Amino acid sequence: MKAYSKKNLLQKSTEMKTTWLNIVNYSSVFLDLNVPRSHYFRMKVLCEDISELSGALFTQQKMIELLWNDFINQVKKVPNFEMVYSLLLERETKMIVTTKEVLLEERKNSFAFFETEKVIPVRKLKKNEIISATFQYRMNRKQALRGEVMLADIAEIHPDHHFTLERVLEIIYCDFIEKYKQGESEKVVEQIVESIE
Repeated sequence: MKAYSKKNLLQKSTEMKTTWLNIVNYSSVFLDLNVPRSHYFRMKVLCEDISELSGALFTQQKMIELLWNDFINQVKKVPNFEMVYSLLLERETKMIVTTKEVLLEERKNSFAFFETEKVIPVRKLKKNEIISATFQYRMNRKQALRGEVMLADIAEIHPDHHFTLERVLEIIYCDFIEKYKQGESEKVVEQIVESIE
């Protein structure tokens, strides 16, 4: 069976290699996401703005959870996997292609998401190259498995598709930031602030 994330939860679950103890111990999984560095810092500033407006801490971790829940709920309401595949392809082609030049190391902690960074310059960038940021996102195991199942469903229509759970999250993340920069997500931000207050 094809792996739909680096954690490969679907295969482990179907092969019954996941014991009850493993489910309890691994109720969250850490996924490495790679996005343009400019998007990463734009999202960081946006989350800080939401924190200031609402008076409550709002992290990128929480923002990605909201974006994922919105996406997966739409898939549940209209399980048209051809449409989901087309949508992901369309949004991916609009994304800026990144090169893995700078890593942002997120410290693993089962209770909090620390946004501490360590910049590692690798080499001088070529003209028009984009610096990317790699960071860890902690995802509920059940949600991660749900994402892998969705990708397996898409594979029934497009067996050779290249999407992974990590890639889908990167697309959702970048798509939101692009829409925000164009003024299309202002109402979403207002709704987030109102829901926190």
